[in-house]
Amino acid sequence: MFYAVLCLKSIEGFDYFSVFKKIMKEFFLYILKCNDGSYYTGHTDTIEKRITDHMMGNTPCYTSIRLPVELVFMQSFSSRAEAIDMEQKIKKWSRNKKEALIEKNWKKVSAFAKKKFEKQSNPSILFTHQNFVKHSGRTGHRVYKNSIYLYEKN
Repeated sequence: MFYAVLCLKSIEGFDYFSVFKKIMKEFFLYILKCNDGSYYTGHTDTIEKRITDHMMGNTPCYTSIRLPVELVFMQSFSSRAEAIDMEQKIKKWSRNKKEALIEKNWKKVSAFAKKKFEKQSNPSILFTHQNFVKHSGRTGHRVYKNSIYLYEKN
């Protein structure tokens, strides 16, 4: 690919830069902040057109009823697959983690990435069929004799 661009450069009057841009196409991940304060994450290969479409309400999607929108984050990728992969990951993130990304606060992004496991102070109790009927008084319900029921302690 690079060799083709170097050869085209030597042809007088030829717009080699536009050819280079077509060969080395960029794909973009973007985050928009909507009028209601929510975030919309998407990807595109024509960032200017896509953002304009969102701002004008030309795209019937999440943002069209939440205008105006503001571009708050954008990142380029060398392939569509990379942009889509990152878009799917970000869509699963919490609001706080998205805001840390928008602020480019990598410490916060990392901190929000860590799962917080809480110790269960009140462990669950397993009831067998007989104990379930005895403790719940639910004799009118259809209950299978070999079933185990999981209930939280009060």
